[in-house]
Amino acid sequence: MPRQIFKKCVIAVAGPLPGQLTAENLAQWTRLRKGIFSNDFDEFVTHLLCTREQFNKRVPRVHYDWFEFSAVQEKKQPEKEYSMRVLLAKQKAREREERRIEKGIQNEEKFVNTSKS
Repeated sequence: MPRQIFKKCVIAVAGPLPGQLTAENLAQWTRLRKGIFSNDFDEFVTHLLCTREQFNKRVPRVHYDWFEFSAVQEKKQPEKEYSMRVLLAKQKAREREERRIEKGIQNEEKFVNTSKS
């Protein structure tokens, strides 16, 4: 009996893989090792399998708004404005700034003496 090495793992594939790595085989091998194989890439997927070629294609990973706005405006929008990498970096920067401000407020309350002498 194989060890439970994929316990708590949900595995999906980015596309066809070489050799015997078919979706059916991957699903079976994953289940044997107590993992879950998903045909869909959803919020539960913890590991995405891909080949080096698939990874190296550097296909733009864009927010779905890119497709929606492009379709509605009938003009392909620039991918850079909808890049997930850029959007996540902006979100992290906002979160860092919020933490910095919150820390400043806490320090102000801690160190500023408002009592009159």
